[in-house]
Amino acid sequence: MRFIVTLVFIFGVIIGKAEVFPRYNMAGYPASAPKHFIVMADESLEAVVWKIINKDSKIEMEGVFGKNLSGKSAHTPKPFNYKIEFTQLKHEGKYKILIGENENFTIEIKNNPYASLVPEMVSFLKKQRSGVATPPENAISHTGDVKCRVYNRIGNVNTKWEPTKSEKYVDMMGGWYDAGDYLKFTLTTAYTTYFLLRAYESYPVGEKYKEEKALLLDEALWGLSFLMKTMPDDSTFIIQVGNADDHKQGNRMPYRDLLNGKRNAYSAFSSTQMGLTTAALALGASIFSNSSLKIKPEPYQEKAMQIYKAASKFGPPAWFEEGWEKFYADDSREDNMELAAVELYRLTKSDRYLEDAKLYAFRAPSGYWSSWANINMVSHLRLFEFAPETVKMGLEQDLKLFKGIADQKGNIWGVPHAYTWATLYSFLGVGSASLAYSKVLGEAEAYEKVGTDVLHYTLGLNNWGTPFVISRSIPGSVKNIYSQMYKLYPDDLTPLGAIAEGPGDRKTHDELMQYFSIPPKNKFEEFNTPQVVFYDNDSDFQCMETTIAGMADGIYFFTLVNKLYSK
Repeated sequence: MRFIVTLVFIFGVIIGKAEVFPRYNMAGYPASAPKHFIVMADESLEAVVWKIINKDSKIEMEGVFGKNLSGKSAHTPKPFNYKIEFTQLKHEGKYKILIGENENFTIEIKNNPYASLVPEMVSFLKKQRSGVATPPENAISHTGDVKCRVYNRIGNVNTKWEPTKSEKYVDMMGGWYDAGDYLKFTLTTAYTTYFLLRAYESYPVGEKYKEEKALLLDEALWGLSFLMKTMPDDSTFIIQVGNADDHKQGNRMPYRDLLNGKRNAYSAFSSTQMGLTTAALALGASIFSNSSLKIKPEPYQEKAMQIYKAASKFGPPAWFEEGWEKFYADDSREDNMELAAVELYRLTKSDRYLEDAKLYAFRAPSGYWSSWANINMVSHLRLFEFAPETVKMGLEQDLKLFKGIADQKGNIWGVPHAYTWATLYSFLGVGSASLAYSKVLGEAEAYEKVGTDVLHYTLGLNNWGTPFVISRSIPGSVKNIYSQMYKLYPDDLTPLGAIAEGPGDRKTHDELMQYFSIPPKNKFEEFNTPQVVFYDNDSDFQCMETTIAGMADGIYFFTLVNKLYSK
């Protein structure tokens, strides 16, 4: 969004015209939330008047732009940037923002404007299910996964795999397609299932949320049913279904897949996948034990304990690697095993699991990163209730690191994580941890701002003025996710609820540019910087591929937001 404003000295002398670019949360602001917008400009706006006007044309707030917040930086492409706080404005309604004499844009304050997002996100995740009827032809996809040939790793080398010596097959039908392709991974399936369950237990209570909680639980059960298949016997644990051949088939619908019935299942006693799987199964059993749900917890508990026992004995991290493709290489086991142990302790109250959790936490105090591969903050926050002295230092080291990034000079958006691949998902992970820790401490000011800045950034308060979540309720949100299904049927399939991977570091993006089909002239180019880029383009798998783990990050984050702002 851009506008022309007339720049005026206080004496009324016209000195020229400049383009301004207002950036704000396009979904709206809750009445009780911190509220601000940012204006980027090509020329100075110092002393230019701004006004916030209500529906009755009454001025609610006004002032003049002060000193420049920041020049061009890694985070902003424009030389002049200004921040206007309006937190004290709490009445619901739509407000016009005037800059100079021009009516530029409208903001809205309303009761929890994000309430529809979690159901929309869950609806998108449901469309990623494997082994179900898939639109538009409603044909069942990947029926062949009911019989997958088992391969084992040779000598703990991730590039070397061979079929089991005696021919073995497993039923791995179900689960979710991981991203825009049709591979399935135990690590991200467990991660997704775990956060669906965390969202379910954290969701606001009350009759009006009953349907939304049912959607969360139904999707979590889909993930749990797949995880229950991962260890069919004492010598087998499946970490992946499919391999790099999936990327050599071209665009096709999952029900027209030449690899159907030919996919291998890769088995390794890898503690990273086994730890997260244990955590998800144990949390599921806990929820089913402490509710009126008519779901037996015992099978999930027994499977969680079986997998944890095996992971404790074995478990050098494994992943499938072929050529340049390395799939979900998580080489740190302690954070995953800590989460597994604390969830088993919450379920069984057995002290041996608590002692295990504390030991793993001691070995993994800080991750200095946030992603599916670095869940230190998640694990520490879960253990905090039972052993705060064990995890507080490591937890605060991570949170202070991310808060320090958010507070750096030139970081006008307050983003808390280094730019990388799928940066938005990491922002959401840090945002969730920040909101959760503020709640644990009972000190809203401690880290809550980190979370609310991530909220506003995700929904339009960013370089590009683009909300990164596809939603009916948010104007101007992204449209073009990287996905075979949606590329083949753009008019029949709607990716409602999808969350883009978001802005990425320019270095990586430039290295991959040969694979993208981005027009040289596009509305995003002007707002990229030498460090960060974003394009809403369906060929751009760095910015626009949607993964199930990223969807889980968003579902959990917006669950915490809904809880914070629900009445």
